[in-house]
Amino acid sequence: MKLLDVILYSKSRALDKTFTYSVSDNLADKICIGKRVLVPFGKKNNIAIGIILKVREDQHSPDEINDIKSIFDVIDETPLISETQIALALWIKKEYLSTYIDSFNLFMPPPDIKNIKLSYALNNNIHYVPSMEENIILKLFEKSDNFINIDSLPQIPDKNINDVIKKMTDNSILLQKYIVNKVSIDRQLKFYSKNKKVKEEEGLERIPKNAKKQIDIWLSAWPKEEMTLNELYEEFNTSYSTIFKLIEKNLLVEAVKKVNNNIITSEIPYYDKHNLNQEQKYAFERIIEGKSNSFLIHGITGSGKTEIYLQLVEEMLKENKSSIILVPEILLTPQIIERFVGRFGQRVAVLHSKLTLLQKLDQWYKIKRGELDIVIGARSAVFAPINRLGLLIIDEEHENSYKSSVDPKYNTIDVALKRCELEGAKLILGSATPSIESYYNAKNSIYELLEIKNRVESSSLPMIDVVDMRDEINNGNTSIFSRLLYDKILKTIQRKQQVILFLNKRGYSSFVSCRKCGYVVKCDSCDVSMTSHKQKNRLICHYCGKTKRFPNHCPVCGSEKFKEFGIGTEKLETVTKNMFPNAKVKRVDSDTIIHRDDYKEVYEAMKNNEIDILIGTQMISKGFDFPNVSLVGIVAADTTIFIPDFRSSERSFQLITQVSGRAGRGRVNGNVIIQTYNPDHYSIRYAKENDYENFYNTEINLRKEFQYPPFTNIVLITVYGPNPDDVKSEIIDQYNNFSEILEKNGHDISMISKPHVAPIEKINNNFRYQVTIKYSNKLKYELLNYIDWVFIKNRDKKRYKLNKLSIDIDPVNIL
Repeated sequence: MKLLDVILYSKSRALDKTFTYSVSDNLADKICIGKRVLVPFGKKNNIAIGIILKVREDQHSPDEINDIKSIFDVIDETPLISETQIALALWIKKEYLSTYIDSFNLFMPPPDIKNIKLSYALNNNIHYVPSMEENIILKLFEKSDNFINIDSLPQIPDKNINDVIKKMTDNSILLQKYIVNKVSIDRQLKFYSKNKKVKEEEGLERIPKNAKKQIDIWLSAWPKEEMTLNELYEEFNTSYSTIFKLIEKNLLVEAVKKVNNNIITSEIPYYDKHNLNQEQKYAFERIIEGKSNSFLIHGITGSGKTEIYLQLVEEMLKENKSSIILVPEILLTPQIIERFVGRFGQRVAVLHSKLTLLQKLDQWYKIKRGELDIVIGARSAVFAPINRLGLLIIDEEHENSYKSSVDPKYNTIDVALKRCELEGAKLILGSATPSIESYYNAKNSIYELLEIKNRVESSSLPMIDVVDMRDEINNGNTSIFSRLLYDKILKTIQRKQQVILFLNKRGYSSFVSCRKCGYVVKCDSCDVSMTSHKQKNRLICHYCGKTKRFPNHCPVCGSEKFKEFGIGTEKLETVTKNMFPNAKVKRVDSDTIIHRDDYKEVYEAMKNNEIDILIGTQMISKGFDFPNVSLVGIVAADTTIFIPDFRSSERSFQLITQVSGRAGRGRVNGNVIIQTYNPDHYSIRYAKENDYENFYNTEINLRKEFQYPPFTNIVLITVYGPNPDDVKSEIIDQYNNFSEILEKNGHDISMISKPHVAPIEKINNNFRYQVTIKYSNKLKYELLNYIDWVFIKNRDKKRYKLNKLSIDIDPVNIL
């Protein structure tokens, strides 16, 4: 008899282990590692879903076998997760202290099980005399050879039907089976269109004169020829009865059609292959022919990294291998999708969070079946079920979005490195501003470093000017715009060229304060000031999303004199429109980019020169490659420099450099104006000179002096909950327990910081305390075991039942 090691779909830490099940002979041929199974669980044998991790031969005694439960059924026809992927999932569980199911869910398809129904069938091999109650049930089975859902069974007077069914099942009169109903990818919808055979006047004669809604639908120009019911409801604010009456009058035609799950809905022209220049060709050949399997391409903005990626993917296809290309945010990079689909057509899968469930399922299974062998996606696409992986590319590898913020809090680069190691694929990291850790690893031969120092087609880097805003104020200019930036904008739009203005702060103003006593309006649920949003006429918390009306008077002193301080993109847009009234101005931030196609519309408008001045947050720092953008203005370069985080200077340098790189990418020369109150800060000085090497040298020396990554590893542990005393008490208890283990095992307890209030003390009504642990690679797994023992396995959950715990290994920020 075969035995299975199964993990269950359960978030409970108590069930975070494998469970042993046996397999009946009729299911033995269906068993395979990586398939899902239905299993009984608990004293009442409730139905549960599990994943098979291991299949082994029985080595138990006959008495022990009787205690092992047997699985109900096998759900999948083929394995959903390969043995290599299982190895990677187990590595993630160990590396990030996650549960089995959190790690394995990364590799599974989107939710594809609609429901599980308990059903019964008649056992025709049993002959017996049924009771009166049993006879009522048996008559139902005479009409069906199939399993019947328990919900379809009739009620029996004065009897509990479940008792009757149980008795019949125990006596093998009825056979029991769980039926798994999966989501159908091939969904059909009803579409409605106007009857083209009926003329407009003739149609009006069929509609009563007082039926205004019917007349409106019949006479109006529809946005498209065919519309679904929901689209008609939304477009005409109507009801089904109105639509039905038009169908009865033969004015509307109903047709049932298969829903199109295609991701790429518009025609994308072929993207021509470009000849590689000397630097590009060298990088390409090193990757294809070199012995290394991991590379960092450090190429300045506009150096043609995407064309190298395209030709590497083409090379993989020649070798019958697949490729994964990761981008920070897929919706913010329509250009890279255009280029890959334009080059490789229908072989490309696109994965991102804005797809519908059916689109996600359709893409996932097409990739799994090998119908699509190029995958473009955001962070989670690193787990795509692609076969014969030959190449994994991480573009803009420095971006924070490659670190997951939910459990398991994995680092995409580390996961990609491990996956490539397990599958024998090549890993390519690319950036104009590599993370300090990645560049350090390249300098120390963990990756092969490939430098590209020139832009393609001999275009030059933009000229960068730094404006000291203190001088502007001293000279009487209190405007958002320095005189230089104002003059440059005016001349640029006069030349019919485009401008990008960057400000990494959305909203109208940063905070609202009483001018009499200094009171600042804060969020009731968070320890942060609320941001003014004029278009919504609300104050909004950017951490929990709560809103407030603008105050009429100060709750402290009663004064009605309030002033808004600071500037956000909304205010920048207002000021820009006032100062340049003839310019076409568009704002891009998370307040304006709400729906799936919003960003694409802005992208198309920029491409077609329908926008003169584009204003935005970091959304516009990547993915934009427009030849007519000749001026970039960085309105406030200081916004990220002084955030209390050891990576703040690095982020400032990266943002300034990346945004600057949007200028001068075509035949026109580019110009960048950086406005700052700290022109001597090294991140701004080196960004002005496009001098990554010296920025890196300065930053790496600071990291070494203060023992930050890459010289140490960091674990950030945050305890949070509604009661600040309970939160503080738990973090102190955990700190003491952990310190005791360190001392017992001969380690210096200074590697763990003393408990402290988090930089943002309260978020969403949860008070937050933290400890940070620094350790070397040599101690990594020993320390992770201690953390697992103290903070996870031995937490006093009863005493601190309202508290929650976050363990972030190698965090991207420590706020």
